[in-house]
Amino acid sequence: MDIVVEQRAPTTVVRITGSVDGLTVSYTSSAGLRALLATVKQARSAGGDFRLAGVLPPVHKVLEMSGFTTILKLYTDVDGAVASYPA
Repeated sequence: MDIVVEQRAPTTVVRITGSVDGLTVSYTSSAGLRALLATVKQARSAGGDFRLAGVLPPVHKVLEMSGFTTILKLYTDVDGAVASYPA
């Protein structure tokens, strides 16, 4: 797994490639969904938010089928996700 952290005030962009607790680039397990849900809850409870960008079609399909697209904010690219966050 590779993680790159980039500051883009007022946001922090975290790029993750590879396997992440059940979440991979082509498949999302229930463990991956739980990790996403825990992350969004933690971010929002701290006064922030969580957005996903560039989600691959197979993962997007799982997010849709599980109802996560109503919980998470998804964007085509990182620039769109960053721009959506209020300054």
